Amino acid sequence: NDRSEYGIDAKDATFDVELQHSFAIGSRNSILWGAEGRSIGDQITGSPGFYFSPARRTEYLTAGFISDEITIVPDRVTLSAGTKIEKYSFTGAEPEPSVHLSWTPSDSQTVWASVGRAVRIPSRFELDIRLDAQALPGPIPGLFQVVGNPDAASETMIAYEAGHRIKLGNKVSFDTAAFYNHYGTLRSTQLLPPEFVPGASPYIVYPLQYNQLDQGSAMGIENTATWSVRSNWRLTSTYSFGVLSVEPKPGNNSVNNIYQDAPGSLPKHQGQIHSYWDINSRLQLDAGGRYVEHLPAQELPAYTTADVRLGWRVNSAVELNLAVNNIFNDVHAEWVTNDDLLYRGRLFGRTANASLAWQF
Repeated sequence: NDRSEYGIDAKDATFDVELQHSFAIGSRNSILWGAEGRSIGDQITGSPGFYFSPARRTEYLTAGFISDEITIVPDRVTLSAGTKIEKYSFTGAEPEPSVHLSWTPSDSQTVWASVGRAVRIPSRFELDIRLDAQALPGPIPGLFQVVGNPDAASETMIAYEAGHRIKLGNKVSFDTAAFYNHYGTLRSTQLLPPEFVPGASPYIVYPLQYNQLDQGSAMGIENTATWSVRSNWRLTSTYSFGVLSVEPKPGNNSVNNIYQDAPGSLPKHQGQIHSYWDINSRLQLDAGGRYVEHLPAQELPAYTTADVRLGWRVNSAVELNLAVNNIFNDVHAEWVTNDDLLYRGRLFGRTANASLAWQF
C-alpha cells in the first residue's frame, strides 16, 4: 500500500497467516483454538521537521488462542473461558484472558456476566516519531520536539460487564447491560532532559517522549427496549449513561495527559429511537432519531437529529434505497478528533442520497 498525508509518504506490506480448529469433548465441552503469524513492513519518508526514525521498520506478531465453551446445565448455564496470547516484536507477550458466564433461568430471561483483559499496542507514531512541535526564542533558541519511545508499553484494560434480558410475551423485550473498565496504563508524554545541539547556530532541544504514565476508569449502563408492534413493524429505543475518569499514576511526572480531555469528550447521556416498517414484501421504511448530550471539553453543544430511509426491492437481485440524514440540522458538529498531528472537527449536515444494489 502506498499513501501520502501531511507531507509523509508511506509504503507498507502485510503478510498474514491464520489457523483455527474446533472440536468437542463429550457433550458439554466445545474447544476452539488457533494461531496467527503476521509481518508488517513499512518505509516512511518525511521532512526535516517531521519524520520517523528509523524510516524503515518490520514488525512481527505471533499469537495463539484457546477457548472452551462448557455446558454446566443444559439449556440453562453456560461458561466460556479462554485466553489469547500475542507476542509483538517490540512489546513482548501480552496475555488476554476472558471468562463469560450465562444463566437462563427461564425461556424468557437470560443473565450474563464477563471479565476480560485487552491491550492496545503502541503505534508506529508512538514508537518512532520525530516532530518539531514548537520553537522557543531566546539568547540560545529552544525547540520542543515530540519523540517516539522504542520501549513504549501497551495500554491495558480490564473490562467487567454484566447484563440481563427479559421477554414479555412475544412482542416486548428489555435488555440492560452495565460495564466497568479499569485502564492500568494510558498514554502520556514525559519531558526528558534537554539536549544542547552545538554548531554555527546552537540551540537546545526539549524532548517530549511518549510514555504510559496515566491510568483511568470508565463505567456506564445501557438500556434497550424492543416492541414488535405488528409482524411487519418493530420499534426500538436505547438510552445509555457513561462516565470516564483519567488520572496520573503515583509518581507520574508527565507534562501532558493525552487523555486529559477524554472525560469531557464523551457524552454522559445518549438516547435514540428507531422504527422498522415493512410496508409490503418490496417496500421498507426505516426512521430514527437520536439525542447526544453536549461535550464540554470540545465545546460542542448537544444535538438532536433524525434519519429516514425508504427501500424498494425491485426484484430478487435489485434493490433501490433513498435516504435523508440529519433532517433537523443544517450543520452540526459531533466530535473533534486528535490524530496526533492536528485537531479536525467533524461537521455533519442534512444530506440526501440514493443507492442501487445489484446482486448476481
